[in-house]
Amino acid sequence: MPNKVCKFLNLDPLNFIDLKITQLHWNIFMCYAVLLPLLMAMAYPSESDDDDDDDDDDDDDDDDDDDDDDDDDDNDDGFDS
Repeated sequence: MPNKVCKFLNLDPLNFIDLKITQLHWNIFMCYAVLLPLLMAMAYPSESDDDDDDDDDDDDDDDDDDDDDDDDDDNDDGFDS
């Protein structure tokens, strides 16, 4: 891979050694720049929309029950019969 980088940057391979970029450095770069974020994404996936919908449905059901109780209170005129 370093030889491809030399051609891309138009560097002389002898001067490329002075840059101290070796296969080990390239492997470390690939590990941190590509593989680590990929592994982190797999380890901590984002929450799916289905989970959010389920939570919203539960909240809506609770709100509906509260609305039913409020309707009963609205019909109460304050007088005992």
